[in-house]
Amino acid sequence: MKSNVYIYNPTCELAIANSQVSFMPNKHLRDFEKSLDILMTVFATDDDIVLVNEKPKANFLGKYKSIGFPSPKYLRMNELLEKLEAKDLHIEDIRPWGWSPNIHHVFKDIKSYCCSDFKNSPNYNWREEYKNLYSRKFALDILSSVIEKNREIYLSKSKMAKIFYNVDDIVNEFNKYDAVVLKSPWSSSGRGVQFLRKKTLHDNNLQWIRSVLKSQGYIMFEPLLEKKVDFSVQLFINENSKVEHVGYGYFKTNENGMYDSNMINHSIPNVDVKNLEILAKDLTELIERSELAKNYRGYLGVDCMLFREGDEIKIHPCLEINLRYNMGTLAIKLEQYICSESKAKFRVYFDPKKSFRIFHEEMLVQNELIVHNNLIKSGYVAMSNPDYDLNFGAYLIVEA
Repeated sequence: MKSNVYIYNPTCELAIANSQVSFMPNKHLRDFEKSLDILMTVFATDDDIVLVNEKPKANFLGKYKSIGFPSPKYLRMNELLEKLEAKDLHIEDIRPWGWSPNIHHVFKDIKSYCCSDFKNSPNYNWREEYKNLYSRKFALDILSSVIEKNREIYLSKSKMAKIFYNVDDIVNEFNKYDAVVLKSPWSSSGRGVQFLRKKTLHDNNLQWIRSVLKSQGYIMFEPLLEKKVDFSVQLFINENSKVEHVGYGYFKTNENGMYDSNMINHSIPNVDVKNLEILAKDLTELIERSELAKNYRGYLGVDCMLFREGDEIKIHPCLEINLRYNMGTLAIKLEQYICSESKAKFRVYFDPKKSFRIFHEEMLVQNELIVHNNLIKSGYVAMSNPDYDLNFGAYLIVEA
């Protein structure tokens, strides 16, 4: 039996920006990765392997299994290598949350054990030219191609992002707008983003700008739009370089653009379904014709937005491309475990004053889990391991 190996590494974009195989995220982000390491269970099967820092306890896994989640093997990296060397395991594919030079280095002793299909895929090795595919500049190129279709439902060309390479040009452009958004080329989940809603650039803003320019080379500059809804178009690039439309994600962010939650079994408000279908078709066709389809295999999510322009609601068809597994993909996977008539929310937890373990114990008391016909009807489900006793976690809350 051959297994796929999964690992949760949400700092992959930061690792790409760093470019060093020895990249090490700060402690805050390492704790985040550690706390949510079993999330990849949702994508696995019973025959697969999910790499973890510590094996979850039996009672926690029993709850997972009772809901119908897969029961893969949970191993540490050293245990995986030992089993491969002993020929106790055979690997089909390696499936990290996202690729980077660092994650290739992490798996340097494992990749040779994989099957020939994986070895012949573009995911098997990291190439320097891949870095641009993960950048917001590449997303801007796709956005430009979408807008060239001249559809009335989309963002106008005048509101597209611009690229700047020095502080003076950014300051000059900033003075033309009431509010803007600055973004680093490589980041994710709202990190690497500055919302400037006042007519003054403060010292800390300028310090951030100089830091990004020094570390990443340029900055994306966008006028701040009157956002109504965040959503995503979820795609998959198969072994034949064909792009498949998987579905849509409807998610929430805070006022600073940081990811908050995904809504499950909710329709995306304020948008015509036909317009969503047009958008998905445009993105599928354009990405299939791009370098991306030749050089990547797996899931990706295109973040989009509904915004108000005068009396109309328009679509921003490509804010960024998350070239990896993402919370939208996860939410689509979770739909199969939830009653169709129930509404659910997947949330990432963070509280510097309260560990996820304490939060988890409180939620168990307050939200009884009710399962009907092997599907979650209502209640609370921890999606990450509370036994780490850290300040991060992930959970599902379902309402009948």
